[in-house]
Amino acid sequence: MFEDCTTVRFHVDDDAVGHLVLAAPERRNPLGWGFAGDLRSIATWCDEVRAIRCLLITAEGPWFSAGGDISFFSETSNLVVDTAGSTNDFHVVSKVLRMRAPVVISVQRPAMGAGVSLLGLGDMCCAHSPRTSGSATPVSASLPKAARRGRCHA
Repeated sequence: MFEDCTTVRFHVDDDAVGHLVLAAPERRNPLGWGFAGDLRSIATWCDEVRAIRCLLITAEGPWFSAGGDISFFSETSNLVVDTAGSTNDFHVVSKVLRMRAPVVISVQRPAMGAGVSLLGLGDMCCAHSPRTSGSATPVSASLPKAARRGRCHA
């Protein structure tokens, strides 16, 4: 299932828990267009098939995510933003925020920049230590969905 994903691995275990693993450790699990497409496909499947009780997001390698994929900027002439891509990003965020199954994010390694923003998509975020994120604000302030539901733990 989802063998064509390039930035993540996904499987559903026997307890109906969906496991989404950021799987580009050699690049520090950057978040870019490939990740957005993979996440959108998986979130859509999870929501439409309703085969999972929750979605657990983790990462492999020494980083949870180092942030946005800067290779996008080098591939984009004169740093012109692709408006279709921006719309797709909105749909990804919207799809994950509206999933029926709860989204749990386990951060065992450093998260920076856009990686910290990803934490805001979770219903619950578990951090190994308060120092696992690199942000100007505390992790709890970066977790609007989780904080709003009172399920923010560090």
